[in-house]
Amino acid sequence: GGGHLVACIPRDEDDLPPFDPDSSHVAYDRWFDYRRYDRLGRTPLFNIGHGSAQTVLRSKAGRIVSDTLAPDADVEVRAVISNDGPCTAEPLLTLFAGRANEDGSRERRSLRGFAKCEIAPGESKELAARFPATDLALFDVASGEWRLEAGPHRVWASISGTPPSLLGEVRVRP
Repeated sequence: GGGHLVACIPRDEDDLPPFDPDSSHVAYDRWFDYRRYDRLGRTPLFNIGHGSAQTVLRSKAGRIVSDTLAPDADVEVRAVISNDGPCTAEPLLTLFAGRANEDGSRERRSLRGFAKCEIAPGESKELAARFPATDLALFDVASGEWRLEAGPHRVWASISGTPPSLLGEVRVRP
């Protein structure tokens, strides 16, 4: 099967935001799910993108295809994934990005792209995931506009819910 988690599964109750069962509504801010774990420095029981493949998947370190981009280009990551087990699998390559010089007032990283493919037992495939460089833009409250800062921006990758690995940085040309 190709099912993957769309949210993190908490390790324990303290990992969840406060909850009042008598409240008539609940408001979630951006410090929810994987962003909350990043901010608290905790690790969920299962990460976003986790899949329960009944096989053994191995991946070689992903790589960023180009570390300097035009504003209208895509950030692309490639990873070679091998299926060393007995069953067909559908691994998910998930990409996250964030400002390299973040001061803690914003999320360290945000989900930006993903891709998956089918891999038969004994097979290896190169999987590519991408997102537009414009997805690195941040909203400037003072001007009321989205701004794409020149960089650097960090890029992380995860294979089927493994803890995201920092791959490196990209810079966007003005």
